[in-house]
Amino acid sequence: MDFEITSGNARIRGAFYPALQPQSPCLIICHGMPSGPRILGSETNVPFDEGLTYQEIAQLFVSVGIGTVIFNFRGTGASTGDYHPMGWVADLEAVISWILVRPEIDPSNLGILGSSMGAVIAIVVASQREDIRFLVTYAGPSTVTSPLDPAENIDRYRNMGIIRTPGFPHDPDSWAREFDSISPIDQIGKINSDHILLVHGDSDDVVPVEAVYQLGELAPAHTTIHVVEGAGHRFRSESQSIEVIVDWMVKVCGFDL
Repeated sequence: MDFEITSGNARIRGAFYPALQPQSPCLIICHGMPSGPRILGSETNVPFDEGLTYQEIAQLFVSVGIGTVIFNFRGTGASTGDYHPMGWVADLEAVISWILVRPEIDPSNLGILGSSMGAVIAIVVASQREDIRFLVTYAGPSTVTSPLDPAENIDRYRNMGIIRTPGFPHDPDSWAREFDSISPIDQIGKINSDHILLVHGDSDDVVPVEAVYQLGELAPAHTTIHVVEGAGHRFRSESQSIEVIVDWMVKVCGFDL
């Protein structure tokens, strides 16, 4: 089920894959920073050895009884708008508001899975809400800081295709300061989720594996850390990491498969 919702001045597009049984648990998947523009649904035929598509990952969760939402943050794929950190926070909040009223899901059994920058946003949003029952991160950095040269970063994101509007942002310094408000190490201790899983690959060449231990030290005591041997940074390519998360979700949701 494709959907389109409003988040501020952006249109957020995504897809909802309901589970077969009514009132099922639901997982919202948050992608990381893209390498370039990507249209939702354009990767359907990517073979497994090159990485699952998000659609295929969603269907894995559906196959074990968990309804799943995938979507494009503003500035990426089929969604409109321009990248800024608090805009991505607002986008996830808008998706949560949309899914919570769907009759197919159990609103008391809602979770978020974020990878890389999506993990950062997932931690921020989970730290501000009481209704996120389970949180999973993959390859999440422990710290995020404002760029020293906002103009250079804005140009880089424009070249990546996630800042699209000429003249955006109007105030580059204010845009840069948004990064300081989303640093995971400052937020993770505030999370009230019943179940928290932090997954990282020990061969991640983008975010060092030490980040997961730094987060774990400040996370709630019931947090589980799982380091996957040989796994890298790119979530969709790491079948073993995906399997770890699916298995954990099955246990969290109380399924007997």
